Order: sequence, then structure tokens, then C-alpha cells
Amino acid sequence: MERCISQVKKSWNDQLTKKSAPVTSSSLHEGGENEAVVCNRWGLTYHPNIFEEIKRKVKQFDIELVAGNYANLKRQLTHVKDVTPLQEVKGAVYKLNCKDCDTVYVGETGQKLTSRIYRHQLAGKNKDVEHYPLVEHCLNTGHSTDWSNVEVLTSENNRTKRKLMESFFY
Repeated sequence: MERCISQVKKSWNDQLTKKSAPVTSSSLHEGGENEAVVCNRWGLTYHPNIFEEIKRKVKQFDIELVAGNYANLKRQLTHVKDVTPLQEVKGAVYKLNCKDCDTVYVGETGQKLTSRIYRHQLAGKNKDVEHYPLVEHCLNTGHSTDWSNVEVLTSENNRTKRKLMESFFY
């Protein structure tokens, strides 16, 4: 166990990134044999009292905990790009609901979702039932589409994968 602790101290930065991978090292033992010593080291964000308690509990399983600050301020500040709103995502599989019944339309688009929804609305105004089954449903039943609750089921840029995902939700 002392070898494990000294190994942790020697390679502190390397071990922080290898959270749960067992580490092996070759060392010379009495008798001249070259054996591999396996040390299970797990990295865990340090929190007073909790870290020590967990360390005591996992020690019985020959697991050595290595304290680190994995959720530090630098990591949070380096991702400065704003998250794209779901309505602006390109390559989405989406769901539209009928306001008056349980009918659901699942579609996919490679363009921005707002553009695709606008096309659906425009097709409704133009009564384009040939290309839009949603418009056909609304015209045949007198129902309307719930445009305010468009749900993005998933997003995928690859068209083939997106079509496959659409069929899963249909």
C-alpha cells in the first residue's frame, strides 16, 4: 500500500485525469523477481468530511482515493459559448401535437427548426395537403396544431441517422 501512496504522490497530475483506471507498475522485490503491483486509484472531488468518510469506506476494497478539484472555476469559465436554443438547432427530430385530439406529427429537418415550423404554418395557410399530412389532418377534422409546444425529441446532423431516429419516435 505504501508503494501505491508513493506512486500517487509522484504522479499526482496524471492520476487525477485517470479517475478509475487501475494503474500497474513494475518493481523489484526481495528475491529478485519482477512483479506487477496493481493499485486501484480513483479521483474524487474533495469535499471536507465527505471525502474522508468515503476514503475510509472504500479502503476495505483496496481502492485508493485521490483528492482533486474536478469541478473548478476554470472549467466552468472556459466554456463561454452560449448554448443554442432548441428552436435554433439545425438537424432536429421534432414533435407537433394536435390541440383537439391525441394525434401527433413527428418530423425531421436539417434546417433550423423555426424555419421548418414556419413552412408547416405556411402550408396550412395555402392548404397544401399533398406534401403536408399535418395540414390534411387539420383540414379533414377542423382541428388545429399546437404551435406553442413544439418538442425537440433529438438532434442529429447526419441525415441518415436523423431519418432513422425519426422512425423510432413515429
